Amino acid sequence: MLQRCFIDMENMLDLFKEDAEVVDTPGAAPLAVTNGVIEFRNVSFGYVPEKTVLHNVSFVVPAGQSVALVGFLFKKHEAYDID
Repeated sequence: MLQRCFIDMENMLDLFKEDAEVVDTPGAAPLAVTNGVIEFRNVSFGYVPEKTVLHNVSFVVPAGQSVALVGFLFKKHEAYDID
């Protein structure tokens, strides 16, 4: 189980090694956002194609707010207290 967690973490960290697919045009002006809302509709995501971790998630982030998506390290039936 712990080994699987390390493999998942390694896959996540490998994403930082990827080159950006979208880059600014040379000389592009900085993006100025004065009032904005971000909306995600039916988003699915996986670190590898055969294992999605988000399935059709939808949410709105109001202007000036932050959102963090945090997952569980262990499956519910595998979690336990050390005490």
